[in-house]
Amino acid sequence: MVETSGSTSVAWDAIAARLEVFAAAWQRGEEPRIADNLPPRAARGQGASGSDAAAGDRLRQLLLIELVKLDMDERGRAGLARPLVDYLAEFPELGSLDAPPLDLIHEELHLARCRGEPADLDAACQRFPGRAAEIRNWLPVLGATVTSSLASARQPATLASGDWIDEFEILGTLGRGAFATVYRARQASLGRLVALKVSADHGDEARTLAQLDHPHIVRVYDRRRLKDKHLQFVYEQLLTGGSLAAVVERVRQTPPVARSGAILVGAVVAAATEAGGPADSQSRQLAAMAFEPWPLVVARLGRQLAAALAHAHDAGVIHRDVKPANVLLSADGTAHLADFNTSFLADHPVYGPAAYFGGSLAYMSPEQLEAFDATHARRPEELDGRADIFSLAVLLWELLAGRRPFGDDASPDDSIATRLRWMIDRRRQPPRPLPPEVARDAGGLVEILEACLAGDRDRRPADAAEVAARFAACARPGSRRLLAGRRRGLRGLFARYPLVAVAICVLVPNMALGAFNFVYNHRLLVELYAQPELAAQLPAVEAAFHRMAMWVNGVAFPLGLLFAWWFTRPISRALHPPRSVAADPKAVALLRRQARGHGLWLGDAAAWIGVVEWIIAGLAFPIGIAWQVGPLPTEVPLLFMQSPLACGLLAMAYPFFFSTMLVLRAFYPAALEPGEPLEASETRAVERLATRSGWYLLVAGGVPLGTLALLLARGSNDRAALAFLTVAGLVGLVVAWWFHEGIVRDTSAIIEATSPGDPLAGESVRTSRRSPDSTRPG
Repeated sequence: MVETSGSTSVAWDAIAARLEVFAAAWQRGEEPRIADNLPPRAARGQGASGSDAAAGDRLRQLLLIELVKLDMDERGRAGLARPLVDYLAEFPELGSLDAPPLDLIHEELHLARCRGEPADLDAACQRFPGRAAEIRNWLPVLGATVTSSLASARQPATLASGDWIDEFEILGTLGRGAFATVYRARQASLGRLVALKVSADHGDEARTLAQLDHPHIVRVYDRRRLKDKHLQFVYEQLLTGGSLAAVVERVRQTPPVARSGAILVGAVVAAATEAGGPADSQSRQLAAMAFEPWPLVVARLGRQLAAALAHAHDAGVIHRDVKPANVLLSADGTAHLADFNTSFLADHPVYGPAAYFGGSLAYMSPEQLEAFDATHARRPEELDGRADIFSLAVLLWELLAGRRPFGDDASPDDSIATRLRWMIDRRRQPPRPLPPEVARDAGGLVEILEACLAGDRDRRPADAAEVAARFAACARPGSRRLLAGRRRGLRGLFARYPLVAVAICVLVPNMALGAFNFVYNHRLLVELYAQPELAAQLPAVEAAFHRMAMWVNGVAFPLGLLFAWWFTRPISRALHPPRSVAADPKAVALLRRQARGHGLWLGDAAAWIGVVEWIIAGLAFPIGIAWQVGPLPTEVPLLFMQSPLACGLLAMAYPFFFSTMLVLRAFYPAALEPGEPLEASETRAVERLATRSGWYLLVAGGVPLGTLALLLARGSNDRAALAFLTVAGLVGLVVAWWFHEGIVRDTSAIIEATSPGDPLAGESVRTSRRSPDSTRPG
C-alpha cells in the first residue's frame, strides 16, 4: 500500500488536484495554459518564514514539471507537439536551456518514441550538454516505454461500497495513497475477503511477490488488468491492522516513559475497527503485547521483518522501499512486508518527486541515495540486500524513538539534488544519540540498529537472516537482561578494564580471608606460647611469625596479580583487539570466540590457584618459623595447616563466584553478538559451568559449617571463632546461593541469546524457498 502522511499528503493532493483539472481541460477539447494552473510564487517578507517560502517554491516547481510532462503528452496526441526548449524559454525557473531537469528530457524522448519518431541520445546530449553525462548514464536504462509522468499514475475514480469491479464486490476503503486505493472486497467466485489494490496499469509487484511465500510477506493472490480502462488491480491477503505508519505516529505522541505494547495494540484495534472488522481480541499474543516493554515489541517486529527480507533476498528480490507505510499489520499485531513494486518509484532519478512525496528518501541507505542521484556514478544494479537492512534499521529506530536517526527534517530546505547530497553525507556519520530514557531500556537493540546503520555497507551485517537472529535474541527476556547496558555502567567499565576487574575479584576475598587467618593464627600462637615452659620463646616466635606473614603475602599476592594478568590477557585482546587485527572481522571473531571459551574457566582457575597458594602458605609458615627459631611444638604445624586449609577452601568458592559473575555479566556479553550461534562444544561448556557452580555452592556453605562442627566435636570453647564460623557459614550459604542462582540464569540467557529462531513466534528465522512445483491459491 502506498501511503503518505502529514504535509507530504497535503502537498501531493495539491499537485494531483491541479493535474486533474489540467487533464480535464484537455479532454474537453480546450488548450489550457500551464501558467494559469500554477500557484503564485511564495511571498517573502510578508509574514511567511523563509522555510515556508522555499517549500512553496519547491511545490510550484514540482507541479510545473508535471504540468509540462502532461502538456507535452496531450499536445502530441492532438498533433500540436511542442519542443522542450519552448517550455524552458517560457519558464526560466525550470533551469537553463542546456541543463533542464533530467525527467523532462526523458519524457520528451519517451513521447517521441511513442509517436514513432526517432529519439537519438547523441542528439539529446548535443541539445542539452549540461546533462550529457546523465543522459548517457540513465536514459538507456529506462527504456522506450517507461514514463516519468505522475499524471500517468493518477488514481482512477473512487469506488464506493456496493460497487463491483470484475468479480469483486467493494465492501469499504482500507487506505488511499498517491498512486493506488486499497479496498476491502469480497471475491465472488471463492467467497473470500481480500484487499483489492486498484491503480493505473503499471508495475510488476504481483509478479515479484509471486516468487515469495513467507509468513511475514503480504500474500498476493493474483493481478488482473482492465486494458480498456487502463487499470490494474491486485488482490491480496486481507490485513486489517493498518500499517506501521500509524504506529509511528502514536509513538511520537507518547512520552518515552509511557511507551509499551499498548501503542501497537491500540493502533491495530483502531485500524481494524475502521476497516469494518474486529481486531483479534482472542489472540493471546495481542493481549499479552499490551503489557510488554516497547523495546521488546520493536525487537519482535524487527525479527519478523528481517526474516521476511532474508527470504526475499534468497529469492533474488531486493525490496528497496522499506518504510512504515509498507509494513502492514494483521489483526493479531504481526508484521507483514508489502509493496515490492518500487522499480516504478525508486529505481531511477526521474521518479524523484514520487519518491520525495512518498517519504522513501528518508529511509534509503547512502548507496541507494547515490544510485537515486542521476549525477552519481553508482547504478541501481549495484545495490544489494544491505540497502534493505539499512532501511529496516531506520524504520525500527523511528519506531523505537519516535524520530529518525539522521535528522533529515533538519536538512537544507533546497532542491532535491541538494537534499540528496546532504542526506548522503549525513548517512556517512553516526546516527543522532537516542534520548537517555530510550537508550537505557533498549539494551542490545540499539547496538544492532547502529551496526545496521553503518554508512559503509561493508561494515553492516551482510545477511538479513543474521539480523533476524540478533533481533530474536533481543526479544527474549533473558537475552535482553543479559545484553541490556552491557557497554554502560559498571559492566561497561569492567569490560574496558578487565585486568583491574579480575584483580578485584581474586584479591579482595583472599585479602579478607588472609587478614582473618593472620589474626586467628596469631591469637592461637600467643595462647599456645603462654604456657610457662614456652613463654620465653614467644617474642622470637612472634617476630618470626610476622616476618613469614610479610614474606608469604609479599610473594602470594603478586603471584595472584601475575596470574590475573596472564589469564585475562586473551580476554583483553578480544575486547580491545590490536590495530593489526581490528581491521579483519574474521580475526576479531576468532579472538572473541577464544576469549569466551577462556573466560568460562576463569572462575575455576582463580579458585584452584587460590587453594594451591593457601596450602603452600600453610606449609611455609611452620617450616619458616622453625628455620628461624628452631624446633616447634607438634601443635604448631597442625595449627598452621588447619586454618589455611579452611580459608583456602573458602577462597576457592568466592573468587570462583565473583570471577564467574564478572565473566557472564561483563566479558562474555561484550564478546558476543546477539543471535551469534555458538558451536555445540561451547554450548556444552556454558551448560557445564552452571553445573560446576553447584559444587562451589557446597564448598561455600559446607566449609564454615563443617569447621564449626569439627571444633564443637573437639570441645573448643573459643567463642569468637565459633561465632564467626556460625555467622560466616549461614551468610556464606545465602550469598553463595544468590551467586549460584545468578550464574544459572546467566548461562541460560547466553544459550537463549545464541539460539536461532524466535520462540515468541514459534518459527525459524529463515524460511526455505518454495519448491518449483509449489502452488499458490488464487
